[in-house]
Amino acid sequence: MSTQKFPDEPSSLSGWVVAVVRTISAAGVDPKPLLETAGIDPMVLADPEARVPIRKMRILWRLAVEHTGDSAIGLRVPEHLSNASLYAINTLMEVAPTFIDGWKHLLKYSAVISTGIELDLHKIREDEYEVKFDSLMPDAEEEPMPEAADAVLALFISGMMLRMGNRISVLEIYTPRLEPDNAAEYERLLGGPVRFGQNRLGFRLHCSGSETKSMPSANSNLESALQSVLADYLKRMEDNNLLSRVRSEIMSLMTVEEPSLDRVAESFNMSGRSLQRKLVAKNSGYRQLVDEVRREMAEQLVQKSELSFTDIAFRLGFRDASNFSRVFKRWVGMSPSDFRQQSAS
Repeated sequence: MSTQKFPDEPSSLSGWVVAVVRTISAAGVDPKPLLETAGIDPMVLADPEARVPIRKMRILWRLAVEHTGDSAIGLRVPEHLSNASLYAINTLMEVAPTFIDGWKHLLKYSAVISTGIELDLHKIREDEYEVKFDSLMPDAEEEPMPEAADAVLALFISGMMLRMGNRISVLEIYTPRLEPDNAAEYERLLGGPVRFGQNRLGFRLHCSGSETKSMPSANSNLESALQSVLADYLKRMEDNNLLSRVRSEIMSLMTVEEPSLDRVAESFNMSGRSLQRKLVAKNSGYRQLVDEVRREMAEQLVQKSELSFTDIAFRLGFRDASNFSRVFKRWVGMSPSDFRQQSAS
């Protein structure tokens, strides 16, 4: 299984996943076989910077409900989150000058927590706001699981209650989840009236002195330090995104033409020189990416397809099958035929 820090797809921070795993354990269920079924490498849970694809999280949520019998398990996740779990975003909100400053930080860095959901804060009137969560998943069938939606609501609402105390009140909560038998439990745990079966996910709140009254834990030095840490992590995520997009473009061109630097750069509306400069700034290079993609595609085609090695060689831009075989053996330490045979056994 891959332990790549930044998957090339919507993902959640590992600390969020750790909290889900702890919630499953607290319900008396061993999470290890559930992680294995979901395809989540347990090693990422020990790396606070690692990320887990949301498609795998969907499987974990489904298994969590099946094995615990608790359809409201998402509401219990915040109990198992520490200040460090979400890369200290919750701490940054606490040390901001005002409540609204803390929320501005959250809007700016929310992709660190998850790239599958977008957060929006809309001011309705003085000290009253609407918070909305919109899915960024590319397929309508990949909407968040109801339990994941519960966890998102519980995380942000419980966090605000903890920080703001009697300065805040939740006016209304709305969720696409159909009304469950234990609806009263939702209102108790979320601290406000819940409207089920809605076409949106979010809540309305009132916070006295949201823009003027200082947070009791405001700390400008810590605020600055945490912003620097989060900005660095976000930049590394964005850098990885560019590399992933370039790799994807190289892959799509590889089987139809030689993926030249200028040809790939066209898809990014920039010159080949500009693209190469950006790649070098990210400690990479165009030729390096082409070689990596060609090797990955070679391994996949040899291992998972029934194409002849001659066809694979031509698809990947080699002169002939013998040249491909020599390079492939240098890459993986064995011939294509031996690699295919080993993979099939």
